[in-house]
Amino acid sequence: MAVKTFSVGEVLTASDTNTYLANAGLVHIKTATVTNAADSGTTWRSIFDGTYNAYRMVCHTVTSHTNGTALRMTFLYSTSSEQVTTYYSAAMQAKAAGTSSVVAVNNGAYIQLADQTDSLGFSSFAIDFMNFGSSARSQIVFQAADGYNGWFLSGGGLVATTRTYDGVKFFQSTGNISMTASLYGYRKA
Repeated sequence: MAVKTFSVGEVLTASDTNTYLANAGLVHIKTATVTNAADSGTTWRSIFDGTYNAYRMVCHTVTSHTNGTALRMTFLYSTSSEQVTTYYSAAMQAKAAGTSSVVAVNNGAYIQLADQTDSLGFSSFAIDFMNFGSSARSQIVFQAADGYNGWFLSGGGLVATTRTYDGVKFFQSTGNISMTASLYGYRKA
């Protein structure tokens, strides 16, 4: 869509508003909470349908009920079938203490989003999802933070199996998870 430039004194019509202002930005799809469960269950199933080219999830609170466990995710297809192979991911982790490390998965069973998550609920993450809801190699770019322990992580991942992925599952390496997150679609302009 072309960008319209308005001049001084020009009247902004309802059509202009609908076309040029409403067709940009993020569209809220869903906000959900998971409380003290083995994984996110059915919460994030059937959320990607190809309506948008890309999606963004913002999780402002994620808690591990076993302190120090790793936050992980897998992709879902056909509503509830879980992809459990061919994940590749890497992220650079920096700690407030001045150390850094790489967290990586090579042809594994999940994408690892964090090296550890605390049991106090100060952790958060944001993920951009690309090529979901269409037959492709789906990919993510993410950032995560643990506001209590002072570590920060940034990276990405993909699944090497081409399918139409329509959902995701979050879980900890051990123990239960609680989280509250919102999903948005990047509006097609």
